[in-house]
Amino acid sequence: MKEKLQRFITAFKMNGEVKKKTLIALIAIVAVIAIVILIICLKPADVDVPDEPIDQGPVEPDYSDRVEPAPIEPVVAVDTMKETFEKYPDVFAWLEIPGTKEALEIESDTSYPVAMAPAQQAGEDADSTRNYYLYRDLDGNSYKPGTLFAESMVQGKYINGRDLSDPVTVIYGHNMANRSMFGGLERFIREMDFSQEHVMYMYQDGRRVTYEIVGGVQYDTSHVIYYHDFTDDQVFNDFFTALWKETAGSTNLNGAEKPVAGDKVLILSVCKNGDTQHQFRYLIVGKMVEDTADPSTWAVAETAEETPAE
Repeated sequence: MKEKLQRFITAFKMNGEVKKKTLIALIAIVAVIAIVILIICLKPADVDVPDEPIDQGPVEPDYSDRVEPAPIEPVVAVDTMKETFEKYPDVFAWLEIPGTKEALEIESDTSYPVAMAPAQQAGEDADSTRNYYLYRDLDGNSYKPGTLFAESMVQGKYINGRDLSDPVTVIYGHNMANRSMFGGLERFIREMDFSQEHVMYMYQDGRRVTYEIVGGVQYDTSHVIYYHDFTDDQVFNDFFTALWKETAGSTNLNGAEKPVAGDKVLILSVCKNGDTQHQFRYLIVGKMVEDTADPSTWAVAETAEETPAE
């Protein structure tokens, strides 16, 4: 190989300057060809890319067509509510039921703060912790009417949070003879006409959650949430399907509005009228229909019909 190269060079030397220039040109051409071949070899193979949009992560929902709920003045002044929330950390909401004043012939519509005692602490009795407000006022003093309350934990099992986001939230109150607390609500529901709208409100600081009352029904004394995992859609549907079959005399249910999985339900639980043996509870059931803190629940704006051109 070396000898051939030497003869090639010698031949070009024999022809003088012309052959020298020709040699340089040939070398340049070979170099260009080599570079082109290298580029072709290193070029990645074509890959079939599916014709799909690139995932740019979650997109913020558009609620521009929603109408913000009009403010509703509660029976108790908003300032009073705020003061109560600030003074009593256990108070997480305020319940109001319009229409009870006239129906039950009381001084004002049912309107009370709702407390939730902290979860049981080590060394404390579970029942006394969750039922702390059963016979106490907000200051912790002995008080027969007690305070409306919800439970955080029962025997180590989560029951309800304070943000009203659970599938079912249960509030307990006494059936007082003077129709305070939850007294008289069984009568109120029993006489309810579901052709008209009936609601109850849960107020929090800067928030109002509206529940449509869909019925009242007797129930046994077993714990509603402890024995039912309402995060399971099948359990949720089975529970309310069975409940909606109850036909006790005081039961009054809106058949068309039975709760189904996906609904957020508020249940008021009270002793049943005339049940001296304490064998039953009376449940007032409401479905969440609007949350001022959640635009997805707001009504959609009505669009004006286009006027045909003349």
